[in-house]
Amino acid sequence: MDIIFFAIQKYSAKAIAAALELSHRTVENRLCTIYSKVGINSLSALIDYCQATGLNHYIPHKRLREGVNFFW
Repeated sequence: MDIIFFAIQKYSAKAIAAALELSHRTVENRLCTIYSKVGINSLSALIDYCQATGLNHYIPHKRLREGVNFFW
């Protein structure tokens, strides 16, 4: 989910890798796996899929400040 979060923010694989302390190859491989599981082949299709399913509302817990509460 964290990779999807950064990908739909249009971060590069290297920027995602730096943020999550992973190899950029790991990020690329995981994105390819996500694409194949969802049946898509591009970032724009991933963004559309996330908007259609509500995944674009996900925010990683590490990105939230302590004490901030959200009500959906």
